[in-house]
Amino acid sequence: MWFNSPFTCAIGTKAGSIYTSGQFTLNFPVASKTKCNIVLTIGAGGAIWGKVYGSANGYKSSFSYHLLSAVTWNVASFDLSYYARGTWK
Repeated sequence: MWFNSPFTCAIGTKAGSIYTSGQFTLNFPVASKTKCNIVLTIGAGGAIWGKVYGSANGYKSSFSYHLLSAVTWNVASFDLSYYARGTWK
């Protein structure tokens, strides 16, 4: 399964020497029968990257992520893409 869409969010919570956004959760349109491997890609005009974490369901129907940056952003605009490999049939 794959997904790609533009998003915006604030990135401004200090986390050591970097900044982080709040937590976001993406739900799959259909749940996988097995645990999925997630590849998250953030396309932006600045140094922004994503971190996948936390899934109470073994990444079968959703995953959580947050964004990280070296600088703060009041409104960061980015393209979020993910690939999820699992078993849907």
